[in-house]
Amino acid sequence: MLPVGVEGPLDARVWPDLDALGNPGLAVAVKAGFRVGDTVLLRLDEQAPALEVAERCPGDPAERAPLCAPECVPFKQGCDCLLHGAVQPPPGRSQALASLGVEDAGGRPRLAPKRVWAVGEPPLSGHGPPRPLVEPVPLSYELAYGGPPGGPRHRRYARNPAGRGHRAAWLGAAAGPRPRLFWDGGRPTRRGAPAGFGPLAAAWAPRARRFGRLDPDAYRLGHLRYRRLPRRDAWNAAPADQRLDAPLRGGERIRLQGVVPGADPRRTVTWQLPGGGPQATLRGPGRGRRVPVYADTLNIDAESARVWVVWRGWLAGPPPGAGWALRIDAEGIGGVA
Repeated sequence: MLPVGVEGPLDARVWPDLDALGNPGLAVAVKAGFRVGDTVLLRLDEQAPALEVAERCPGDPAERAPLCAPECVPFKQGCDCLLHGAVQPPPGRSQALASLGVEDAGGRPRLAPKRVWAVGEPPLSGHGPPRPLVEPVPLSYELAYGGPPGGPRHRRYARNPAGRGHRAAWLGAAAGPRPRLFWDGGRPTRRGAPAGFGPLAAAWAPRARRFGRLDPDAYRLGHLRYRRLPRRDAWNAAPADQRLDAPLRGGERIRLQGVVPGADPRRTVTWQLPGGGPQATLRGPGRGRRVPVYADTLNIDAESARVWVVWRGWLAGPPPGAGWALRIDAEGIGGVA
């Protein structure tokens, strides 16, 4: 395997894989973390983050929403924008708004603001308006339309089997709790999609139909080869309305409303990514060449006021011979002290 050297508070991995066209090569993933400082400009976190090598889920993916999506994947289409946190309750209200938007460095929208509403629990009688919000409402697909957990698999809502409120017609079905996360206008779904900002599980529809199929005979011989090619968005874990059409360019402004603890839930909070990105260089005996990497994952944790960015690159063909190594450093990221 190609040795990797990392300079700066980054995590990086290189592994053999196949690109979207089935060509073999080495995939490169680099991750950096950013923190909120005294200004809107995010600063590079001195603590190196860890790349997520697999989907993390607190239970059966058929019944629980993933906590995170894998970041060591060979390719993505555009850029995933993911948001984790909770909807902050305004005083005395029974509903609250959460919103996520992304603009370029010049203030032009790259991701139109996505809005999701959280509502209070229904009254104990089960009838009437929801109760006022007291605690923050987690932005979890368990509280969006879907489910029912524990029911027969073929009766679950394929786009969100972890949710609540989906009532399939089978004998003995219980009523179950109602959803608490909705789209504008109180709609439980939009084009079938549940309300939320987090990653979708690979086993949920429609992601489950995007992946290709490896050639089992070639795999047994130690070769990677597709029998059926995947879609180019196979590894995109964000909902379709949370994807940029191209990777991050640097300097983007993240606009959040209703999800930052301590902030006025009626006002927009703005964080700005620094410019630039990490430098990846393939170095060999007496020579070297730059390996382009592109930022295709933006992960936002509103509660901890932290942001993570993942850059991805590709080395086509067989691995370089002995004496070659990949060096990753953070000198190209703006805001490095």
